[in-house]
Amino acid sequence: MRNLFFRKLLFSLTFFLTTEIVFSENSKTLISEINVFENDSTFKISYLYENQKDVVLETKSYLKFGNWLNYSQIERIFINGLCTNQIERIWKNDGWIDTHLIEFSKPEGQTVELFSDIESNIKKSYKKVVSDFKNSALEKKSEYVFADNRWVISSVNDYVYENRRLKDLYITLYNKGIQINKIKNTYAYHPDSTVFSVLQQEQIVDTLYRNVQLNKWFYVPGTQLVSSQRSAVWNEQISGWENNSKTEYEYDNNGRLITEFLFYWKSMFWEKSVNYIYDYDSSGNLAQKRLMLPIYKQWRNAVSISYSDQVDSNTQTIESANGFWGGNKGQLVSSYIPFSFNGDMQLQKAKKLKIIYSNIVNSSEPQVVIDDSDNTLTVFPNPSNGIFYFNNSLSGINRWAVYNPEGLLIRKNEGPAQSGVIDITGFPKGIYILIAEKSNQKYHQKLTIK
Repeated sequence: MRNLFFRKLLFSLTFFLTTEIVFSENSKTLISEINVFENDSTFKISYLYENQKDVVLETKSYLKFGNWLNYSQIERIFINGLCTNQIERIWKNDGWIDTHLIEFSKPEGQTVELFSDIESNIKKSYKKVVSDFKNSALEKKSEYVFADNRWVISSVNDYVYENRRLKDLYITLYNKGIQINKIKNTYAYHPDSTVFSVLQQEQIVDTLYRNVQLNKWFYVPGTQLVSSQRSAVWNEQISGWENNSKTEYEYDNNGRLITEFLFYWKSMFWEKSVNYIYDYDSSGNLAQKRLMLPIYKQWRNAVSISYSDQVDSNTQTIESANGFWGGNKGQLVSSYIPFSFNGDMQLQKAKKLKIIYSNIVNSSEPQVVIDDSDNTLTVFPNPSNGIFYFNNSLSGINRWAVYNPEGLLIRKNEGPAQSGVIDITGFPKGIYILIAEKSNQKYHQKLTIK
């Protein structure tokens, strides 16, 4: 358990890496859909946006006998650009069932995240995270679990700064409110503020700590590009540091990452582990990422991830395929595929990704409006493939129902009133009538499935 904790802690330090990988992406559009091909399953993740930036609805469906069936959904509710609620749900018995809720609040000098499970529309909170800020800098992060009808501390991160840089990070772990471990991370910097080292120590008693692990970063001269990252572990028997692992990076003349070598220490020498090679197209965008393994004392291609150009189209395809030494050459194989999600790098386990980009209409410019002079409800997108949305934190609708052209009820809201999801997927293309209620007032609007 202790080794697992330190491995997780080391992984969290990778944010210091300042490598540059350029993905092909059309900056004028946002991702509206991702098709994920994984083993024998095909999933589709659809996204709805508010204010051309905030993902308010993320719906996952799967392909079965040529039809897309709802699977899971995440709804995020924003007020004045800040997310206040994140609701997770699953599709069951021809409707969405809320299963999980995260509530965000910002008291003075704090942010609070409250995590709850939902069963039969009953909320049961189980975790709370409180972050304390001072002069806009994170000073303390405390995590609590709900047990025996009270909140019990489970971990505390204390941040100590010097010259506006993180100097020490103390991580204290608790079991049933009793301290069981405390870790101290001490940061050292170069004059240009790039990180030089992070020393991890474990508390023995009070202010006395024992060495555990030392991580160092080396840079390309005159830049902030990391050339090497090395890790050593403390050996109590010899009272000294022993090499553990290292990663080396190489770049082209434009500062783009082209090779990444991973090694681990074996007795008296560095043993090759993994080599990643990055190839770019004529526009400077990532065209291929190749996984190389040391086979017969040479680097051999095992898996290649290939990226199609997306600059002049609305679709990008990314495929992961076996190399000569990975299996049947060219056969698609599952791997963790890095890609750019509207500018942020993400990983998705898949054999193939098909990413669709669209021009997102600003929901602040109403497409479909229910208006009674006192309140305006914006429903978007309209027309749609069957999923419509409105921000109910602003509109205050209590209930709604959708009827087909014959006047038959096909859907009504069964979940909490705060949800703004109207899902009539699976019904034939055409025009439907939405009736929404607020304070004993009714509003009517046409919805179109395209």
